[in-house]
Amino acid sequence: ILQQTMKEFELIIVNDGSSDNSVRIINSFKDARIVLVNQANRGASGARNSGFGISRGKYIAIMDADDISIKTRFEVQIKVMNDNPKCVVLGSNVMVIDEGGDGIYYTNHEAKEINQKSNDEIKYYLLHSSVMMRKDAVLSVGGYKEFLIMAEDKILFVDLGKKGDLRIINDILVQYRFSPDSLSMIPKRIGKQVNRFISSYERNNCFSKQDLELIKRINKRLKYRLRNRFKLSRYYFNIGNAKLECGDKYTAQTYLHKAMRLDPLNIHNVFSLTLSFLPDKAVRLWKNYRKDRVRL
Repeated sequence: ILQQTMKEFELIIVNDGSSDNSVRIINSFKDARIVLVNQANRGASGARNSGFGISRGKYIAIMDADDISIKTRFEVQIKVMNDNPKCVVLGSNVMVIDEGGDGIYYTNHEAKEINQKSNDEIKYYLLHSSVMMRKDAVLSVGGYKEFLIMAEDKILFVDLGKKGDLRIINDILVQYRFSPDSLSMIPKRIGKQVNRFISSYERNNCFSKQDLELIKRINKRLKYRLRNRFKLSRYYFNIGNAKLECGDKYTAQTYLHKAMRLDPLNIHNVFSLTLSFLPDKAVRLWKNYRKDRVRL
């Protein structure tokens, strides 16, 4: 962040009750643009809301832990926001990287096509670490819902979509780190439940009693997500599948073999590994049922 080509910004870091060496590491950087906030643990959404409250700028750029912003990110996004005063949230394409920083794939969302969609559709193309938002719009809707462990960004985008336009640009401005602990590693069943309460919120402009009960159950499950070998197997499976979609069969087989060793009875692992040895035509047919990704 400190290497951005656009130099005039404040880097607000919220220490949300950490017990590691975070504060010492932050204080080792001698840069007047860094603003450190220490608070008792309130969770990720509470930390972000605290940052919003003390920020002085017109725009807010989100940067989640372990992700990387390309040096021109602020410069590019601020120009687009200035040129489009109705835009309240601006995202970009991203490079997805693994724990070690190696590229897995990059998103290839076509901005011209996507920006013709409704705000309710566009929000699903916005990756949280890539967005820049108008501060006054964020504060007017109350920021993030702090009781949500996941999808808090999508719910915020629903609220902001009533204040202006959600947009995306073609540029790749962020490297998004995919790890075994990523919330995107949740089981599909929970993902469907999350989409259910997002859709309900869109329709009703509020959470129903049933939604709140569902959210409570999801939050409880997320605290006890699969760990150890099963979680790691799913991580390798997802990277293997992404590489297979990109046409890199050799790397796909490497990751899918790792997934198989950890969870050999998982039918998805078996299917994808088998598919990686079939002709390219079979892979292309399989890709018709999945999102397009671009080969690195």
